Order: sequence, then C-alpha cells, then structure tokens
Amino acid sequence: SGTASVTVDTTDPENPSITVNINASGLVPDQPHIQHIHGRFASDLDSTDTIPGPFLGEGGVAIDSRTPDAGDDANGDGFITVGEGLAGYGNVLLNLSSPRAPVPLEGNSPLVDFNLDDFPKAEDGTIDFSETYTFDLSDVDQARQYNNLLPMSLREIVLHGVNTDIAVDGDGSPDGYRVTGPAAAGTLQAVGGTLTVVNSQISGNTASGNGGGIANESGTVSITDTTISGNVSGGDEPGEGGGGVFNDGGTVTITDSDVFENTAIAGLGNGGG
Repeated sequence: SGTASVTVDTTDPENPSITVNINASGLVPDQPHIQHIHGRFASDLDSTDTIPGPFLGEGGVAIDSRTPDAGDDANGDGFITVGEGLAGYGNVLLNLSSPRAPVPLEGNSPLVDFNLDDFPKAEDGTIDFSETYTFDLSDVDQARQYNNLLPMSLREIVLHGVNTDIAVDGDGSPDGYRVTGPAAAGTLQAVGGTLTVVNSQISGNTASGNGGGIANESGTVSITDTTISGNVSGGDEPGEGGGGVFNDGGTVTITDSDVFENTAIAGLGNGGG
C-alpha cells in the first residue's frame, strides 16, 4: 500500500520540472525496487514497428494507461509479468531513480541505460522516495521525453519487485525475488494545478471512487480534440460519480471532443457522461 504524487512545474517554460514523491509499504524488505512512469500511445494500438513511435522525433500521441488486471495474465499462471502488464500501462517513459538515469537518445527506451543501485531499496519493506527531474527543452532528447510524459493524468506509476512461490516464465533469483515483477501500480489524478489534454484518447478505465476517465479536484483542466469513452466510476454517494469526467471545485473546459458511453454506478452518484 502507499501513495504517490507527481508535480509538474512550468514556472520556467524552457526548463520545466517533474517532482515525484512515493511512500510505499508492504514491499519485499531490503531489496531494490525498480520504479517508473509508464504510458501508452496511439501507435501502440496498431504499430508493428521495431522501434515504438514515442521514442522518435517529438514523441507520440498519448492515450490513457490502465492498471493491469487478471485478464492480462495471458498464460494463466496467476502472476502478471512485466510483458503482460505492458498492454495496460504501456512503455517505460521515465526511470524513477536517484540520481537520474541518462536521458535516452532517439530510438531508445529509458530501459536502455539505468543503474539498478540508483533505485530505492525497501528497508523494512518501506520506500520513502522524492526526486525532481528537470528537462532542458532546447535538447531534442529531453524535450521528447518530457512531451511523452504529458498529460500526466494519462500516465501510471509502477513499482516492481516481488517474491513468488509459483512457477513463472523466465529466470528468477535463487531466493524467488523477481526484480522486474510488478508489485504495485496506480493511475494519476489531477489535484490542483493546470492540466491540458489535447488530441488524446481516454477509455476503458475504472475508478472505485470518482472520475473513471479524469478526476479533477480544485484544478484547471482543458480538454481539446479528445475522446473520453467506456470509463466507469464506482462513486455512489451524493456528489460522487462522473464516469467520464468528475469535477469538484475546479474548472473543466471541453472543446471539440467526444464524451460518450461512460458509466456511473447507479445509486446516489452523478452522471456517467
């Protein structure tokens, strides 16, 4: 269990920064836990390219990530591997390490170059991590990585590293610890600040509370040329709901976008959208 927060600071528009805080417990003690921000792109849906489009040029067109579930366990072994989880949360976009891993060159994933020792080790099963990553947008590789991370509400944080006592594909360490096995994952929710979503697709997500697609609390959200569909909100109390978009105390502007076939659980909750 745990919490994570991501803050995007554009005070300096030429050198924006992203600050990540992660507090997690119940992890495998005294082992390194690789952690990343993951994301999916429109090109993931139909591309057969060896090099995914997001790692070329200025980056890709973002679509929403989702937390993997039992349906992603392709071989039915009861364990969702990294490869099986990629269909839900997408490629690695940023290594959450300290110090920062090298920014990948064009055509390369962030997984090409990182140091395992730079990821946090869970002393007594707990991680308390904080790091700020600054991007020089005059550098084409840093600009591409930054562009691929946005909008942050479509991205997912994944922590890796689990023990397993069942047979799984691949080689584990002698003590059964799999450093790449997904241990925890969660989508990101906008709270305060400003979020801009352009030319994106937000679909197939489920929230136990508010906002299956986007949940906004006291922030400013602008959505343009975007499709929001097939999302589900489980919030059934007065003032809860919003299968597609939930807004509480903030401002949401939707322009030239399609919002349809989203669902809010029946009861006292509000519209599906």
